[in-house]
Amino acid sequence: MPYRCGIAEGCIRFGGCFVVLAVATGVTDESSRDACLALLAVVAATALVTAVLVVTQQIHQRWSLMVWPFSLCAGIFALDRVAHQAAGLVMGLVVLSFLFIGLSQPPRPAGFWFLPPAALLFLQVQDLDPKMARCAAPDRRCGVDHLRGGAGQADHGAA
Repeated sequence: MPYRCGIAEGCIRFGGCFVVLAVATGVTDESSRDACLALLAVVAATALVTAVLVVTQQIHQRWSLMVWPFSLCAGIFALDRVAHQAAGLVMGLVVLSFLFIGLSQPPRPAGFWFLPPAALLFLQVQDLDPKMARCAAPDRRCGVDHLRGGAGQADHGAA
């Protein structure tokens, strides 16, 4: 039995996030014609995807709720192009998108589908070079002394 979700509820959540994006442009004094057009383009694209889901009768499937987090990422991406400071203010909405995915999707790794675009968005908004944002697992050669510029071997017994 498919998961029943209301189109209106999804649209309200999506609209609320885009109100936050619009307010962020006003708070940072970056509200402009370009910012409005960028946000409206994402809203129009999301409306088109939603219309396709309605026409193909897929809107009531649980996976169709993934449209909202991906649309929010697209909105922040578009906003970053025209209002960089505003995009930096609303990166917390990506965290809420992961929460939404965790609550609306079955217990399987649905959040992993959202991780690559969210990570790329974070790199773009924070102006990070991918080399700067790499994750490294600590090993025995890289201890506290090494990180501080020490000789290389850390005293693992000290706290």
